[in-house]
Amino acid sequence: NNYITVSEKAITPFFYAVLQSGNTYEFVDQTDGDISQRYWVFDDGTSAQILEPNVHTITHTYAPGEYGPSLLIVFRDQSLKRVFLSERITVA
Repeated sequence: NNYITVSEKAITPFFYAVLQSGNTYEFVDQTDGDISQRYWVFDDGTSAQILEPNVHTITHTYAPGEYGPSLLIVFRDQSLKRVFLSERITVA
């Protein structure tokens, strides 16, 4: 007994990407919780840190190639969650 504790506060991180124009994508984080910052990794050698917890979106322009962006979310209790985009981005 009491070896495993299940938290009902488990947060599933989720974000998606929308093609804006050309090779520019808007990324939208839909993660709930007490977030303190977001760290976007675009998988092209660049990244962006957003320290404002109320900023849920960011845009990024890619060169031609295939990418698997991810998002690292830092919560106020210093716990971390990392999520990858469900489908890779292919830019011709």
